[in-house]
Amino acid sequence: MVKGLANSHVTPIALTSVVSLSTRCQASENSQLLDAREMIVHSMLTYDLLIIFGFIVLAFLWIKRRNNRRLQQFRQRVEQEKEHLHQENERIKYQLQERQHLEKLQQKVTSALATKTGEKFFQQLCKTLAEELQVDFVYVARTTDDPAIIESVAICDHHKITDPLQHGIANSPCAEILRGEQILHSESLATFYPDSALIRDHHWVSYAGVPLFQSENTPPVGLVAVMDTSPFLNGDNILYLLNMFANRIASEMMRLRTENEMKLLATTFETHEAIAILDQKMHYLRVNTSFTEITGYQQADLIGKSATAQWKNEANEEQFEEMYQQLFSKGHWQGELWRKRSNGRMFLQWGAITAVYHHGKISHFVESFLDFTQQQKQLDKIERTAAEEQSISQLLRISLRPTNLVDYLNEVLDCLLVAIPWLNIQKKGAIFLVGKHEHALHLTASRGFNPDQTRMCRVVKFGQCMCGKAAQNQTITYCDETSHCQDLLINQQFDHGHYVVPVTQNGDIVGVLLLFLNPGHPRSYTEEQYLYRLADILSMGISRRNHQEHIEFLAYHDVLTDLPNRRLLMDRINQEIAAGQRLGTIGAILYLDLDRFKNTNDALGHYIGDQVLKETAHRLSQSVTSSDIVTRLSSDEFVILLSALTTDLHQAEEKSADIAQKIIDQIRLPYNLSGRDISLTCSIGIALLHGDDNDSSDLLRFADTAMHYAKAEGGNMISFFHPFMQSKAEQRLIIERELNIAIEERQFQLQCQPQVDNLGRIRGTEFLVRWLHPEKGLISPADFIPIAEETGQIRAIDTWVLETACSLYCHWQAQDLLRELDSISVNISPQLFHQNDFVTLVESVLQRTKMPADKLMLELTEGILIKDMTGAIGKMDKLHRQGIRFSIDDFGTGYSSMSYLKRLSIDELKIDQSFIRDLTASRQDSAIVETIITLAEQLDLSLVSEGVETAEQRDLLFQKGCRIFQGYFFSRPLPAEELPNYRPTPTS
Repeated sequence: MVKGLANSHVTPIALTSVVSLSTRCQASENSQLLDAREMIVHSMLTYDLLIIFGFIVLAFLWIKRRNNRRLQQFRQRVEQEKEHLHQENERIKYQLQERQHLEKLQQKVTSALATKTGEKFFQQLCKTLAEELQVDFVYVARTTDDPAIIESVAICDHHKITDPLQHGIANSPCAEILRGEQILHSESLATFYPDSALIRDHHWVSYAGVPLFQSENTPPVGLVAVMDTSPFLNGDNILYLLNMFANRIASEMMRLRTENEMKLLATTFETHEAIAILDQKMHYLRVNTSFTEITGYQQADLIGKSATAQWKNEANEEQFEEMYQQLFSKGHWQGELWRKRSNGRMFLQWGAITAVYHHGKISHFVESFLDFTQQQKQLDKIERTAAEEQSISQLLRISLRPTNLVDYLNEVLDCLLVAIPWLNIQKKGAIFLVGKHEHALHLTASRGFNPDQTRMCRVVKFGQCMCGKAAQNQTITYCDETSHCQDLLINQQFDHGHYVVPVTQNGDIVGVLLLFLNPGHPRSYTEEQYLYRLADILSMGISRRNHQEHIEFLAYHDVLTDLPNRRLLMDRINQEIAAGQRLGTIGAILYLDLDRFKNTNDALGHYIGDQVLKETAHRLSQSVTSSDIVTRLSSDEFVILLSALTTDLHQAEEKSADIAQKIIDQIRLPYNLSGRDISLTCSIGIALLHGDDNDSSDLLRFADTAMHYAKAEGGNMISFFHPFMQSKAEQRLIIERELNIAIEERQFQLQCQPQVDNLGRIRGTEFLVRWLHPEKGLISPADFIPIAEETGQIRAIDTWVLETACSLYCHWQAQDLLRELDSISVNISPQLFHQNDFVTLVESVLQRTKMPADKLMLELTEGILIKDMTGAIGKMDKLHRQGIRFSIDDFGTGYSSMSYLKRLSIDELKIDQSFIRDLTASRQDSAIVETIITLAEQLDLSLVSEGVETAEQRDLLFQKGCRIFQGYFFSRPLPAEELPNYRPTPTS
């Protein structure tokens, strides 16, 4: 049993239990043995089954875990494989895209270069590569005879083709490329070539270049490279593309080099020498154009034929054998040789024959020669050219000489008739000049003309005969025989031909040059070009003398009117003085000035003003005799010099006065210009020339002084010079000069004349300027203000008065003085008011002085306002809006029109003292004053009466309605600093 159990699949533990149980059961009853045995076996089997089941479960779990681990590993391998396949796919896709991009680039470059050759090929290559590769610089270069230097074939710098250049290759990538290496630096290029000036100057960062080979196992013939200031994104593709086109670039480079060499050879071959290429048997292979021209044989007639047939003739018997012996022994021969032309004529040549060797044997012969006949023609041509150049040189020298126009033209003819005999017969020729303001030629210089020719050709109209046609068409006119081309029939004239050459300046015809030819003289383009050169020099000489004459004319004449100017006038006055001293004659100087011409010029414009001056010049010239002289000095000032009127002083005065009055009457006649009538008058000053010691300058100054005296008296009149005028003029000059010093040193003083109301209160004050001369004391304004106004010095004076008055008022107010002042009044001159910057000037004064604008009263006269009403309105309105007030000074003495009162921003009227002076005795003055007071009341204007000197005047004015007074009755003008202390009293 134990054995059977041992053989069963029972665990050792179960076996031990069975043996132990069996031993105990031996003591039991036999009847129960079988049941016990069965029960034990059953238990053992159940236990085994449980154990087996456990093993199975464990085995299953272990297998499942192992399978899960393997499955996970498998999945990981699958994912890795998928990622690998994806990366490989992307790589292939990228490579495909790059390949497609390269193919497109290749197609674009190939297409761009398809129709290009030579330099255009390389330029298009560089431009296309730069655009497609998006790089800054593309460069194609070739080697030179100097291995250290290369020269560019084409350069594209920032998409622009630039000029070729040569540069050294040391310390640059070019040196490596020309050793046969490919270079690629996608970044940091400067670190590899730190000594390269080109890389440093252009700031290149990346570089790719390949060498260009003519064939294998040969050095590079050039290179192609691209550079950029940024790193390459894909340098390998750039290198690939450069390699792709390297052979094409090298081929085109060699083709271009070969073509240039062929052109050079062709140029060398086609010289003025006759050249023939012969084979080793001396048969013609090729001849150049000169050979054909000299011999008359065409190349097709000679190819394959023997050259000895042309060399071997009776004339060459002696040197023929010698020629052959030297040629085959020394390989060269030169000397004289006779040969035939195609027409059978013999000619003598000087030539040479040279053998060409190949591998030690003669392969070709080169023959070259010159035709002595052609050489003679060349010598004749050279001699003629030298003569032409010599004639041009002589003509230039003549043109530079300081001669007058007629003498110059005669010298030109003398030169040409000798210098170019092949263009002249019997030394005949002529020069015609165009008349002023007409279409006709005038004979100015001639040689070899008979009287009939001179008479018939004196004036030739445009289009008439050969000369007139040349002038009209401005082209050379040619004929080979007179009968074929001449309109004017001249007696005793032999047959001949003509060249007529137009002489022009800036496209305008100024004359013609006539040259005589032998009958049948052939027309030549070369000759005509030479003649045009002669005409240009002739034109220059004529222009130079015309300009010189014009300059001389301008030196003595006025440009606008063509009248003589001051310089010529002074010469004539000196001549007249000398004649008067010698002969006792008396002349006169009339100094004329147009009255108020500036108004006409400003109103109608300078063009009309110029026309007025021209017409005036014409009228003056018509008013005097030919022995007199009319000059224009400046603007509207004219001077007439009357020559030798008489020997009696009284008669000279009468005659000069009569002529002056005639001129005044002429000027008064209406000027009809541009459809309008213009009326003018003039003032004339007269100074007599009667043999005294005065010079021309003094006399002209005397007449000028008299003219100004006439203008001061109202114009349109005559005034003779008297010494008192000179004294007055000199005094005026002294005042003018001293005024400049006074303005610079501030020698002026302000005085105030108070404006008082009927209650005795100071309501205002008028500031008056006085000149405190350091030597002469106080000078009245009447003595210097008119001069200051005429010279323009019044601007500086008015500006000082305005600024000083405003500063004084502000000072008084700061010191709590004169609080009762409603305003201060300052007179403004016409010159200052009409300045464009008047408003700006007043505003700047108010700003600097802090003057209240409503306390400033600017006094203007009626004349100022009427002269420029539009301008006055604009200026007054602008200042009035800021608070400044305006007063009309001397009201009632100016213009009768009152319309300006309603148009202008006026605040006050001042009754002129001329109406106040006789107010108590004159009904007219009283009526005028009443009218002015009523007008002021109706227009709501303030009113001030000037020149009040008596209590009766004050009382009468008060009765009529005036409330503010100014005059000596209240106070004379006071120094400005005394005004605060002034206290008006009715009895003062």
